[in-house]
Amino acid sequence: MPDTTTLLALVAGHLLGDFVLQSDAMAERKAHRVRWQVVHAAAVAGVTWLLLGTIAAAWAAGALFVLHLSIDLLKRRLAPRLRWFTLDQVLHGLSLVGLWLAIDAFAPGLPGRNVWTGLWASSYAAGLLLVAGFVVTVWLVGVVVKYQMADFAGGLPGELMEGLPRAGRAVGRLERTLVFLFVLIGQPEAVGFVVAAKSVFRIGDLTKRDQRNHAEYIMIGTMRSFAYALLLALATRWLFVRIAP
Repeated sequence: MPDTTTLLALVAGHLLGDFVLQSDAMAERKAHRVRWQVVHAAAVAGVTWLLLGTIAAAWAAGALFVLHLSIDLLKRRLAPRLRWFTLDQVLHGLSLVGLWLAIDAFAPGLPGRNVWTGLWASSYAAGLLLVAGFVVTVWLVGVVVKYQMADFAGGLPGELMEGLPRAGRAVGRLERTLVFLFVLIGQPEAVGFVVAAKSVFRIGDLTKRDQRNHAEYIMIGTMRSFAYALLLALATRWLFVRIAP
């Protein structure tokens, strides 16, 4: 059986590099310049190499760089739609599994050289799982909800969509962070208070004809965000309990 910690390091490195470390400016530059695709792929490979915890993993980081860059170049001309985003992530996931199996086949001693595992033993794998679960819950869910809500947004007047720049995204990430933390500490019922608190701010809008569509748009997005976050947080906690020392 291949080393699970290595797979978690590959997954966590991809998620951190592809979502947390990739800014809006980087995403925009990638769409127009191949050199920024290269910079991004190098960042993903670099973070993953760090998590693999050994100089000997340089070849694996190099292979990941080539794989990630190739997939990103493949999707470069595709329209920004949920189906293409999903396909992109599936291809990245398959490439990570392939690299994981390659490490087990051609460098079975590599996981044993991981300095972080040497320092923290099985706690390192548990930590990687928490990092991966947190990024998926907070960042990846935000991207999915944004794509899903695009059709609803198209039916709203432009002035209703105006507000503080990136404020909606920040609020969504904060909400999902709270959901993740509440579930992790074994208090999922506290999520209800977060949902209720946000709903209170929209009750007035629901009674105004010119604001109702926008309020419903916000509530649909909020419910989707909370539902995905809750399911992912519960899954992360379930896995964490089983691998934590």
